[in-house]
Amino acid sequence: MNPFRLIIRSIRHYPWAVLATAAGIAITTTIITGALITGHSLTRSLEQIVHLRLGEVTHTITAGDRLFTQNLAEKLSSQDNLAVSPVLKTEAIASVQGTDARLGNVQVWGVDEAFAEVTNA
Repeated sequence: MNPFRLIIRSIRHYPWAVLATAAGIAITTTIITGALITGHSLTRSLEQIVHLRLGEVTHTITAGDRLFTQNLAEKLSSQDNLAVSPVLKTEAIASVQGTDARLGNVQVWGVDEAFAEVTNA
């Protein structure tokens, strides 16, 4: 008996098992293909959002709980011929005067006109 004939006899003998296996393979393939397409689309969308928000920004320096002086940005800009902008980011609580309304975990960003030049470089 050759392999082709064995396959045909197996299909005739177990038609529902073969059909269920084929359906499982088809469904699994559809799910994986959909996930890959969705994942690629989501990745591309996030990359576009980051580019719109940050422009050509490639590096940041953070100090944690401490602060840098504005002179650091000026030194980096003059030494390396880079477009540099000092930015202050801090956590705050926002409240409405005269009421008890408060909002915690607010990020406050302080930027100057150099930030627009860096993001649009």
